[in-house]
Amino acid sequence: MKRKSKEGKLFLGIIVAVLILGVGYAAITGVNLLINGSATAKATATDEDFIVHFNDFDQNGTYIVYSEDAGSDSFTQTFDTVKHITAGSNTTDKSASITVANDRLSADVAVSNMTNVGDKVVLTIPVINESNGINADLSIDIENNNSEYFNVTSETATNTLNAGGTTTISVTVEVIKVPENNDVEGTFTVTLTADPTE
Repeated sequence: MKRKSKEGKLFLGIIVAVLILGVGYAAITGVNLLINGSATAKATATDEDFIVHFNDFDQNGTYIVYSEDAGSDSFTQTFDTVKHITAGSNTTDKSASITVANDRLSADVAVSNMTNVGDKVVLTIPVINESNGINADLSIDIENNNSEYFNVTSETATNTLNAGGTTTISVTVEVIKVPENNDVEGTFTVTLTADPTE
């Protein structure tokens, strides 16, 4: 009879232990887990990481094109340096040039000896985005100090330049008035502005 009593107590002890474990497990798993906090993504790029500027001229590229309403005059381009291109007519004194500044953020374009209203010179300046992973929104500002005789407009091949990409800016100078006595030269400053974008 004592044997049954010991077995009963052992059996009862096992049942109590299982119940305690079950209640404990239920109590632990019933606890809500709360995670509080915040995270912020912060840009780490500096001005040194954002590099967008006028690119070097390639001696095989075409950067200055002249056209006229009446006639067949054209320009022959000359590669001077990676920052300077000139072009001129073989039959007249008409000429044009592009000179990129040392900081490569602005350029002077010039035309001279234009003789007919409607004559145009299209000057193309290459642009490069050397930033690592930062795209750029491009805009152009042109300073026209001779608006009496010339209309100057600009156009970018693309408004957003991807990191590592290249594009061009075209500046069109059109004669709107011809002087009666002396030839008029037009020099215009083209300034490139680039803003980082996603």
